[in-house]
Amino acid sequence: MWEVSNTTSWPTICKRAEKLSNAATARARSRFGSVIRHCLELVQYDPDLAPGLAELRTGYLENRRADLDRLGHALKIEDFAALRKAGHNLKGAGAPYGFAELTDAGRAIEAAAKVGDAPAIEILLDQVEWYISIVQPLSQR
Repeated sequence: MWEVSNTTSWPTICKRAEKLSNAATARARSRFGSVIRHCLELVQYDPDLAPGLAELRTGYLENRRADLDRLGHALKIEDFAALRKAGHNLKGAGAPYGFAELTDAGRAIEAAAKVGDAPAIEILLDQVEWYISIVQPLSQR
């Protein structure tokens, strides 16, 4: 089963969601959607349906966490081809592991990279980093 990380409690997530529900900026509204989708994923995930999935999901998240530094560097040097490819890969692999939020982010990163929208990519990478920081398996608690 999956839960909010040790550093982020359910009350914290709820307070964050409440605050973001009245958000004035697109970025904050997007984070509200992220919080809500994450909560739905947590509620709907049943570890008994797919034994071994927890280990695969953990590995997937570790790999995405490792990708963030590389993608930050690609953004810094404006390597939009690498960012487009990474977004495409994230788009295709997030949902099968149960991370629809990462699929959405990957789709947006790919689209932003195609038009060279560095500010949008920076925001999206921040969202991916934030999302990965709050999900982890219960076994790591």
